[in-house]
Amino acid sequence: MLFFSSETNENQTLIGLNVTEGRHFLWGKVKAAFKYIYEHHINDADWFMKADGDTYVIVENLRKMLERENTTQLMLFGDRVRNPNNLNVTHADGGAGYVISKATLRKLVEIGLKNASLCSQQEQGNEDVTMSRCLERLGVPHRDSRDEHGKQRFFRISVETYFNMSVSKYKRKIEYYPTVQSQVPKFISRPSHAKVIRILCFIPTSPNNDERLTAVRDTWGKRCDKMLFFSSETNQNQTVIGLNVTEGYKYLWGKVKAAFKYIYEHHINDADWFMKADDDTYVIVENLRNMLEQEDTTQLTYFGRKFILKNNTKLIHIDGGAGYVMSKAVLKKLVEIGLENPSLCRQPEYGPEDVTLARCLKNLGVSHGDSRDEYGKQRFFRIPLDAYFKMTVPEGVSRVEYYPSAEVFIPGCWSHYVILNNGPFDVTAVVITAVDRNMQSLSLLIQPHTNSRDY
Repeated sequence: MLFFSSETNENQTLIGLNVTEGRHFLWGKVKAAFKYIYEHHINDADWFMKADGDTYVIVENLRKMLERENTTQLMLFGDRVRNPNNLNVTHADGGAGYVISKATLRKLVEIGLKNASLCSQQEQGNEDVTMSRCLERLGVPHRDSRDEHGKQRFFRISVETYFNMSVSKYKRKIEYYPTVQSQVPKFISRPSHAKVIRILCFIPTSPNNDERLTAVRDTWGKRCDKMLFFSSETNQNQTVIGLNVTEGYKYLWGKVKAAFKYIYEHHINDADWFMKADDDTYVIVENLRNMLEQEDTTQLTYFGRKFILKNNTKLIHIDGGAGYVMSKAVLKKLVEIGLENPSLCRQPEYGPEDVTLARCLKNLGVSHGDSRDEYGKQRFFRIPLDAYFKMTVPEGVSRVEYYPSAEVFIPGCWSHYVILNNGPFDVTAVVITAVDRNMQSLSLLIQPHTNSRDY
């Protein structure tokens, strides 16, 4: 990762270039950056991506787009738009970022930037338009960066616009591809699924948790097919369903039991999978759908983060803090047979919810599915978000891991397709909202157009 400016900043490892500062001189800065990269890092990468300082890039999706491309070929990828002043001229929008192959970088620096008839020698000019003209004269094709459904991956629109599924009239006016493909809400690239995967998400919570519930409801909760909140008291403002249970963390098993019964009685046919999460949790629902796409909801299986009980190494349980998801078959058997049978499931309300549920499901013949990805990396996490992004594991967590500890230690244990992150962390509602704006694994690149400090 390299940062370039007109001044060196050792604290931020900024590389200072001998260029004029200012937006009108961005082409000069980008030219100098390409030359620097060619001279110092040409063999460090196969692809080279330029992005702005207020941009969020989902690198895993970028890798996926590029995995079938040949870096020895001349290629440019990005959001292809038309020049508003000349609709016959197209360019890769600089605000949305663009990526070029190693072959393109070589030809650009070795031939283009040295030749005034091919590339502008001035520092001034619209960087993206000037760059595209230069590459066009060098014979570099602008490849189609849309997905297999013809939907866009690169965006220069704000995060709010992205999630609100709205695009300015100006943006549509300069789109290269027909506007019918750019109409909201269907123009944005999303993970595709061969079959419909209906997921009901539910959260057991406590009274007076409005801030957290609002954050969940306004972010990842709306991507579940149905979202339910349960508490010991009804809250009509937050549509919290009140259950006849004792409030308190040590009575969580009673609340979860009652929630399962309610869901069975009122929503068993509204979903194929049923996920329990905490109110300080962020779930990437699209990655959950991807994991479940190959699974059979008629099988007795549930998924989550496997742990071993410290004082009973024979009992494997799915960690409640990291959330879990069960098939419709499991929910049916749990409610119809397990919950009312004291020889199968604990009847009192108190007790650790996840361990108690694990004992109950084991007695019912329910198996633990492997929720790791194809590389054996974890998808469910109960650790704080700051630990996730810093690639650190809180002391003691790995001691009760089901899988060998070598697979849990950082930095190699994290799946690129994480499903769930759980607290504890401060200002949970703010964090959840910020993560939803910045971490959503849907498109390739998002251009926030806000001060990054807001996030």
